[in-house]
Amino acid sequence: MAEKQNNPQYPHRTAWIIPLNKRMTEYAILFVDDEPIMRRLLLRFLSPYFRVFDAESVAGAMETLQTSHKEINIVVTDMKMPDGSGLTLIDSMAEHFSHIPVIVCTGDLSFCDFDKLIKNNKIAAVIEKPMTGEQAINTINSVLEGNGQTAES
Repeated sequence: MAEKQNNPQYPHRTAWIIPLNKRMTEYAILFVDDEPIMRRLLLRFLSPYFRVFDAESVAGAMETLQTSHKEINIVVTDMKMPDGSGLTLIDSMAEHFSHIPVIVCTGDLSFCDFDKLIKNNKIAAVIEKPMTGEQAINTINSVLEGNGQTAES
């Protein structure tokens, strides 16, 4: 869990201290989202802690996985994309990349039965949009440590 810390020099600013596993910088994440703004924001939040690959579509994600699957430790994907859903990506990963955990980011928790997907080990966790950088980092850290979770805003 992050620790909130106030800066006495700038009392109106808050810094979040996120305890990280020292090995986290060795991990690589594939972040899949069709919205350029979301990709840029998450790249900004995640890149100090992880190596980050990104893709804007299911096809792009599968291409990245085919060329870099030995480096990627976790996939974080949006659910609704123009060329398919996060479920399409999860199904496509099942044959060759099922060992890579998947975290779903969605603004619509009614899109499907996420609890069932977690229970059946199809996904490791769900983060509800809008999400904070802290939620993303803490959920990724939890999954990497083997403790999947659902993080709601």
